[in-house]
Amino acid sequence: MKGEESIVIELIEGHESCNNSGNITLGFGVDNLEDTIKKLKTSNVEILEGPISVANGVKILFAKDINGVKLSFLENLKF
Repeated sequence: MKGEESIVIELIEGHESCNNSGNITLGFGVDNLEDTIKKLKTSNVEILEGPISVANGVKILFAKDINGVKLSFLENLKF
C-alpha cells in the first residue's frame, strides 16, 4: 500500500563473522554507517567487528545490544 514501508528479512551465510552458534542476529539497513557508528558509541553499544566491505559495495558492522543480541548494520543495501 502507498505510504507503507516494507520489512525485509535477509538470511546471511558464509562469512565467519556471521557464525554465532545458532543465535539470532538482527540486521538493519542504514543510510550512513559512519553516522550509525557514532550513535552506537555514544549509546555505549559494543562494536564487535567492522566496518567490513563485502559484495556489491555493501559495508557491514557487527555490534551487540545490552541484552547480548548480535546486531548487523548494512550500508548500500539494495533490494
